[in-house]
Amino acid sequence: MHLQRIQVPDFRVLKDVDITFEKEFVPRVFPLGSLNGGGKSTLLQLIFVLLHCSTDKERIPFLQNILQGFTIGEGGNERVLAIIDIWDYEQTIKINFLTLKESHILNLLELNEDEHNSDNLYSNLITPSQEQKNELEQIDQTIKYLKEKISDLEESLDDDKQLELLQKDLEKNYQDRKNIEDELNH
Repeated sequence: MHLQRIQVPDFRVLKDVDITFEKEFVPRVFPLGSLNGGGKSTLLQLIFVLLHCSTDKERIPFLQNILQGFTIGEGGNERVLAIIDIWDYEQTIKINFLTLKESHILNLLELNEDEHNSDNLYSNLITPSQEQKNELEQIDQTIKYLKEKISDLEESLDDDKQLELLQKDLEKNYQDRKNIEDELNH
């Protein structure tokens, strides 16, 4: 997977940031430059924390730390923090990171405030079983292996039939992964 685009409308010193990392650029190294205090470190920290901490309950303190002082204006219920596009060789995945007022979250989840506690939001999220986690991990490893083999074959262009079989196997693994994710969301 590769970071393809990051958009940050307004976070700390970052204003109207929109950076695209071209897929075709080789090597895939992109320098960031600005004056001291221009937000280079803030941008890197924001990307890291959003991508690595937003899905893990134990890492929520890191999110809270970076969001300290980030507020939602009067009259609004949500505010865009960042939009990140990730390219996984097959498709581009767009992730919108929003901050929501707690009252808005409660309304969305149709919870009343008496039942609400900080763990309750996470108890309402569906988490995969250990068996599903293991299956997803195995599929991910297979996908990685198949991508490497396909890449090697594409470079050598020796065996078109083997390349075709590997690509079909890769598609099947992507479909298996999607089926498990669909199960989790229902």
